[in-house]
Amino acid sequence: MNFFKNLFKGEKKQEVQSKDFWEGVAYVDHDYKELNGEFEIEYKDPNGLETKREFTLKKYFFAEEQNGYFIQGMCHFRKANRTFRTSRIQTITNLETGESEKKPKVEEFLESLYKQSPFFIAEEIIKNFGMQIDCLVYLAKLDGRFTKIEKNIILKFLEISNELEMDDELQRHILNHLNNAEDKSQITIKKFLKELKENSATNENFQESLQEIGNSTKKEDPIKSAGLKMILERC
Repeated sequence: MNFFKNLFKGEKKQEVQSKDFWEGVAYVDHDYKELNGEFEIEYKDPNGLETKREFTLKKYFFAEEQNGYFIQGMCHFRKANRTFRTSRIQTITNLETGESEKKPKVEEFLESLYKQSPFFIAEEIIKNFGMQIDCLVYLAKLDGRFTKIEKNIILKFLEISNELEMDDELQRHILNHLNNAEDKSQITIKKFLKELKENSATNENFQESLQEIGNSTKKEDPIKSAGLKMILERC
């Protein structure tokens, strides 16, 4: 009788381990980083089950309540989106470059990869030129519109300021920020301009971009013209 009890216990344990365990953590609730690429991961779940799977990585994030890093993307093994805790990844291989890393350096590998990504470069540009961007967006929106021409002027300003040529992916991240930028008040813009001037950041490139935006429409708008004058006087 004990033999059959132990046998059934073993079958139950095997059934649990055969389930496709994955982390139920949603990236949308966290400050996620976009990180794209094709990878192969060897993953060991909390039940001790190890699997090898090809994985199209899309998001990379830290979940404070879980105190850990996670990746999210398309698991080709299950043909569905999955989220995995990076500390449980035993080995990760970049299928595009052949680079590989084993635990405990998997998170270090992903962090290095992230810092080479267009998403990270965009974050750095936005952090370093956030006030200039806000001033340019403020001026552009004074006539109630935010045109493609004006957005391209801002992209050009950032390209020149960072001495780089933006590819489509980097432009996509910057444009996403521009389209979702929070509107700033005139008081805030004046504070930004004061700080920028004190740090010698109201340079020729910035002033030329302001004038291009101010003159980007065929019909002159009095509010936009007044805004341009106000900003240039503080540069």
